[in-house]
Amino acid sequence: MPRLRMIAKITATFIFLILVVKIMSTTPPPSPLEPTPEEPPPPLPEPEPEPPKELTDDEMMEIAMKKEWIWKDFTTYVKRRVYPV
Repeated sequence: MPRLRMIAKITATFIFLILVVKIMSTTPPPSPLEPTPEEPPPPLPEPEPEPPKELTDDEMMEIAMKKEWIWKDFTTYVKRRVYPV
């Protein structure tokens, strides 16, 4: 039986090597150099929108005060100063 196992291993290795050589020797399909006439032309780029105006610090504070922030009610993370006696 050991001889049969050795012959099976050699045969499997030989077949595997033949498959690897066959796969590596195939050439990839040629890539199209020009677009086919069936394809529509590429769309024109859209104009970029104007960037939003920058808010001043006062405007940002007003917006923040209008919103209901859920963590405003929590006192867990408020740092309490401990003054030495």
